[in-house]
Amino acid sequence: LAATVGRYLDKPGSDDETEALATVGFADLVSFTRLSRQLDEADLAALVQTFESVSADIVHGEGSRLVKTLGDEVMFAASTPDRAARIALALHQTHAQVDHMPQLRIGMATGTVLNRMGDVFGTTVNRASRMTAIARPGTTVVDSTTSEALHDSSAYATDFHTRALAPRPVRGLGIVRPYTLVSDGE
Repeated sequence: LAATVGRYLDKPGSDDETEALATVGFADLVSFTRLSRQLDEADLAALVQTFESVSADIVHGEGSRLVKTLGDEVMFAASTPDRAARIALALHQTHAQVDHMPQLRIGMATGTVLNRMGDVFGTTVNRASRMTAIARPGTTVVDSTTSEALHDSSAYATDFHTRALAPRPVRGLGIVRPYTLVSDGE
C-alpha cells in the first residue's frame, strides 16, 4: 500500500493508463537467499537498505525512474536504452565497492510498456525479467531490441557495446538471442 501511494504521489494523476516506449531493467542480488541465512536481521536490513538507496540514487542520477523494490531486486525504467545501459554499468560498479554486497545480475528489454499508477506492465517487462534470469553474476543481459538501439546510438562508440550470446529457449518467449552488455573499458 505504501509503495502504491508513494508512486501515486510521485506522479499525481497518473492513475490513467498510458503506453510509452521505455527500457525496463531488473537488478537482482545474486545468492540473496543463502546470504540472508548467514546474516542477522540487523545486518540483512542494512544490506537491503544500502542496496535500495544506492540503486535509487544511480537510477535517479540518470534521469530515470525506480519503479519498485522487491527486497533483493529493483526494477527501473529509462526513456532510452543508453540511459538504461549507463544505469546497469553504474549499478555493477558502485555495488561492487560496498562491503559484503553480493554481485548483481541485470536484465533489460526495450519496447512499449503500460504505465499504471506508477508501475509498468507488459511484454517488455516480462522480457526484462527473463533476461535477468539468463544473466550470470556480475553481468547485464539485454534483448535484441535494446542491443540494436545501443548499436544505433551515438553513445555506443564511446561507452559500451553488446556481444551476442547463443540463442536459447526462454519460458513464454520462445527462442531468443540475448546479448551481454559490456563497458568499453572491459
